[in-house]
Amino acid sequence: MFQFDVITLFPRMFEAVTECGVSGRARDRKLFELVLWNPRDFATNSYRTVDDRPYGGGPGMVMMVEPLEKALNAARQRQRSAGVTRTRVVYLSPQGRLLNHQMVIALASLEGLVLLAVVPIWWFFVKRPQCPIVPVAEIVADSLLPLRPATNARTYGENFIAEHLRQGAEFVLFHEGARAGSFIVSGATLENTACGPLPRATGSLELGESATGASEFLALARVQAPQVARRAPESLAPTRAMQVLAPIYADQLLRNRHAQLPGNWPRAQAQLRVIGLSDARNAGFTATFLVGDTLGPGLDDAGHSLFFLALPAQLGYDTVFVSFRDYPANGKAAPRVVDFLDWDHDDWPELLLRVYGSRTSWYEAVGRGADGQWRSTFFSGRCEPEPAPIDSAQTTVDTLAPPTAGAAPPDTARTR
Repeated sequence: MFQFDVITLFPRMFEAVTECGVSGRARDRKLFELVLWNPRDFATNSYRTVDDRPYGGGPGMVMMVEPLEKALNAARQRQRSAGVTRTRVVYLSPQGRLLNHQMVIALASLEGLVLLAVVPIWWFFVKRPQCPIVPVAEIVADSLLPLRPATNARTYGENFIAEHLRQGAEFVLFHEGARAGSFIVSGATLENTACGPLPRATGSLELGESATGASEFLALARVQAPQVARRAPESLAPTRAMQVLAPIYADQLLRNRHAQLPGNWPRAQAQLRVIGLSDARNAGFTATFLVGDTLGPGLDDAGHSLFFLALPAQLGYDTVFVSFRDYPANGKAAPRVVDFLDWDHDDWPELLLRVYGSRTSWYEAVGRGADGQWRSTFFSGRCEPEPAPIDSAQTTVDTLAPPTAGAAPPDTARTR
């Protein structure tokens, strides 16, 4: 019997291999044995941390050596106990050698394999009515990495389409943290942008009853999509308490940063979004307040923005994440929540934000780290193409209120 040991952070992805089709029947006939190893099971802290920041700095995250080494040693030991005299370890990567028929024949002559299946999982964004599907970021452990070719951008884009956006590829759509439908690719091409040629695809949508009125979705390949239930037909709507507390919290946060207050609070509130939690009885909310700006591209680097996430507490809500952007110091950055989804299965939602500058826009993500702290990940650079203008009904422009007596100049951008 051929022995497979697979090391992966997403063991549920392999259910289709073991339960369906030809490979499922082969396993039932005991032609091979498959054992899955999750490096999180070998982590040393209660958060089951498996990633860390790169040594020497830089963007993104890297896998921690200790959990990966322990998982690899456990897989090798199991192979030896199953009678495999020589274990071969193969790391699966798009940058590796092409798996062709000749290589399959060579591997089949072995007694077993240990596969490092830290596979790239991509987060996509779909917007109606044109229904393009756009790759946003690669999910790596507990972090997100941007779509950035290391060498030839066109070759990278063509390979990306061949691997992820081929005709007939199926994706699961998510809206407000729940499954909303499916997307099937009909065609893909490279679109010339300020970042170079980037892959875009079109296709057909099939939506459930709860998502017929939604216009924006997050998407994951069907085999990689988390198993979450569909939401009830009614959508998440801000409660009266959220509507009242949002400007009160914003006033306190701006005063703490010695920032000028808006002259009209209702106009300054650019977005109020409910964030569903794993406990269906409770929900948090986010709010974006803008002073001297609109929630979209354009205008200049004057004014400031405030974004915060508030989660239920014993008395009201706690602001677990706050981002204040001082435009004169750092340039315009007006964040808007696109949607949210618990993509890393930690029972806390990750938020996808579209951040608008004076000429460009980019993506950010806000999520809860393994240490329990909420933080932002800047994973898409400011070379993104200019987005379409925002509908006038969704924009807000507010003037500066007179500075609070004795207030210092506005703070530079910071996150609490």
